[in-house]
Amino acid sequence: MGKQGRPEMAPNISCPGIIALTSGNVPNYTVIPRLEVWEARRTLGVRPAPDGNYRKEGEFLLNKANQYATRLSASNLTEMDTFIFHRSTYVPSMTFSLPVTTLDTRVLNKIQRRAIKAILNKLGVNKSFPRRVAFGLKDLCGMALLDMSVEQGVRGVQHFTDHVFSKDSVGNLIVIALRSLQIESGCGFHLLEEPCEWVPYITECWLTSIRDFLDKNDIKIKVANARLVPTSREHDRYIMDEIRKLGIYDNCQLFDINAVRMHLKVTTLSDVVDAQGKQITEEVLEGTKPMDRYSKLKWPRQPVTTTKQRKLWKAALEAAFTSSGRTLQQSLGKWTGPPTQVWRSFYNPRTK
Repeated sequence: MGKQGRPEMAPNISCPGIIALTSGNVPNYTVIPRLEVWEARRTLGVRPAPDGNYRKEGEFLLNKANQYATRLSASNLTEMDTFIFHRSTYVPSMTFSLPVTTLDTRVLNKIQRRAIKAILNKLGVNKSFPRRVAFGLKDLCGMALLDMSVEQGVRGVQHFTDHVFSKDSVGNLIVIALRSLQIESGCGFHLLEEPCEWVPYITECWLTSIRDFLDKNDIKIKVANARLVPTSREHDRYIMDEIRKLGIYDNCQLFDINAVRMHLKVTTLSDVVDAQGKQITEEVLEGTKPMDRYSKLKWPRQPVTTTKQRKLWKAALEAAFTSSGRTLQQSLGKWTGPPTQVWRSFYNPRTK
């Protein structure tokens, strides 16, 4: 964890050591060079870095697209040949890695800028021709040229649905990642079913890139085996949903508040109040893990929090659920289902 209580991947200088391989009983060994967490390495045709950035992949695609532009401009291809080149060579080559990348739209537009100009020029079209028409479907009188910013999203969604709905090993890993992201969000709705909902504090990753694309194009994906932490009592609410709706915290503050929530491993209001449903427990309000209950869910790691984060958490709980102090503005009612947490003990006032 970093100084601000946020998870960070450690550089080599913070984790000294070597990785060495030996063969049989031979004492000699070969040292495997260590890359920094932000340095990418080519895998199966893609160049991701451990910290999730695709800068090297973007640089590779930019260089490839510029080479295509240079060669196309110097060629004697006819308009028909250019269309064939676009479909048979340019599109497969430039889209191979797009199903798994999370490149920004501005980066993708920069990558394809020179190549699209060269293609339009060979087709006898002015280089300032409207891109919406150039990228538009033929059924809508467009030219159907490749728009990488759209294609990344389309192929990402296709990659998601193909694997998840076929229930193969990759699909199972995607579902696990989706469930983990859902727990991290602390939301009372499925992230891919409601992509328009503002959740700025979750970890940016491939799934959040898919979610952004769904939002921009008014698409929803319903995953049957995605899981949602249920409410357990009457008037129960999701903590982060209520804090988000206040509209008084920025993205960084919401991240800090959510960090404390993940440290405590709580999702709904019933997770943080006493058994009578009237008051938030004192230890939870102060950002300390409760001693009377625990969660069986598999949570993202958040082993520590800072004093600043705990103060922000306390203020947010009071603003969302109490006027001040621990007493709820609206008490929770009867239990409507099993609690999401395991209580260590029970007390019956009748039998004592």
